[in-house]
Amino acid sequence: MEGGWEARLAEAEAAAAEYREAARLLARRNSELLWRQRHSERRAAAVMALTEKLKKELTDLKQRAQEESRKLEDYYAQQIKELEEKFQKKVGEISQIQLELKLIQEFHKEKAAMEKELEDVSLP
Repeated sequence: MEGGWEARLAEAEAAAAEYREAARLLARRNSELLWRQRHSERRAAAVMALTEKLKKELTDLKQRAQEESRKLEDYYAQQIKELEEKFQKKVGEISQIQLELKLIQEFHKEKAAMEKELEDVSLP
C-alpha cells in the first residue's frame, strides 16, 4: 500500500503543479485582458473626446457660416439698394433730358415757323 500512497502523492503533486501552471497562465491572461480593457477604454475616451471636439468645431463653423451669410446678405442688400437709387436718379435724369429735347424740338419748330413768317412778311 505504501506504493499506492506514493503514486497518489506523485499524482497530487503533478496535479498541484498543473494547477499552479494553469493558475499562472490564467493570471497572465487576466492581466493581458485587463490591459486590453484599459487600453480600449482609453481609446474609447479619446474617440469620444475627439467626437465632442469635432461636434463643437462643426457647430462653430455653422455659426460662422451663418454669420458670414448674414453679412453677405446685408452687404448685397445694401448694394442693391444703392444701385436702385442710382437707377432711379438716372431715370429722373433721362426724363429731364427727354423733356429738354422735346422743348428744343418745339423751339426749332417755332423758330422755323417764325423764320418763315418773317420771310413772308419781308417779301413784297
